[in-house]
Amino acid sequence: SSLSASSAASDVYKQQVFVQQHSILEHGIPDAQNAAFEIGWRSVWTAAFIPLAGIGPSAGAAIFVRKHLGLRYPGPDKDSSIVYPGRAVAAIIEGTFKGGIIGIAWYFITPGGVRANAPIYCEIAKIIASHDRLFVIGADWNVDTAAIINSGFIDAIGGTLFAPDPGTGTCITHVQGGAEHSSTIDYFCVSAHLARAFSPATVILDSVIPTHRPVPASTNATEVKHLTPTKSKPLLFYTSYAPH
Repeated sequence: SSLSASSAASDVYKQQVFVQQHSILEHGIPDAQNAAFEIGWRSVWTAAFIPLAGIGPSAGAAIFVRKHLGLRYPGPDKDSSIVYPGRAVAAIIEGTFKGGIIGIAWYFITPGGVRANAPIYCEIAKIIASHDRLFVIGADWNVDTAAIINSGFIDAIGGTLFAPDPGTGTCITHVQGGAEHSSTIDYFCVSAHLARAFSPATVILDSVIPTHRPVPASTNATEVKHLTPTKSKPLLFYTSYAPH
C-alpha cells in the first residue's frame, strides 16, 4: 500500500511527504486516508486509474502531512485537492510558514515528455498564480532537470529546482542483460523565496521502496527572516513512492 511510502518517513522530523504512483483506485481512497490518519498523517489524494492498455492500476498522487499541520483545499474557488485526475494534487499546508505554503504532488504523463504534460502545467501555474504563497512541488517528472528547464515552466512560475546529484540516481531499472540503469527524475521545484531556505535534495539509498528512491530535502527557515516561519525547527519534505 502507499502507506509504506509514508511510513518510511514516519518519525516526527519528517513532516511532509509527496507521493506519486500510489496505485490506489477511487474506491480504496477512504480506507487509505483513514489508515494514514490513524498513524499520524493528514492526507489529500487523487486516485489511480486503469490505463486503456493496462491490466492493473497506474498513477495516483497524494500529499501527507503530520497531524499537527493543517491541510486544506487550495480555495477559494476550488473545492477539491485534485489538480489533474490521477496525476496531480494540491493543498495549502498550514503551520509551516505564515500564510501556509502550496504543496503539489505530481506524477508526469509518459510517454510524451514535456509536451504531453502541458495541460497539467497550465493548471498548476494557475493555482500558483492565484495565491500569494510559497510553494513546493514534489514530483516524478519522468524527465531530467534540463528538459524541465528548457520547457520554460520553471521560469514561468518563478521556481527553483532542487534535485539530487545526477550520479546518484532516483529511479533504478534493469536493462537487457541485468545491467542496472539509473536516472534522476524525482526532485523538487520550490518558489524562489523559499529556495533561500531549502537544503540540497539527497537520495535515500537503502529504501525498501522498489524502482524509485525517496528524495528528502529540508528547510532551515530560522535563518531566513523574510519567510516569517511559524515554527523554529526545520521542516523536512519528502518526495516518495508506493511500491508498484
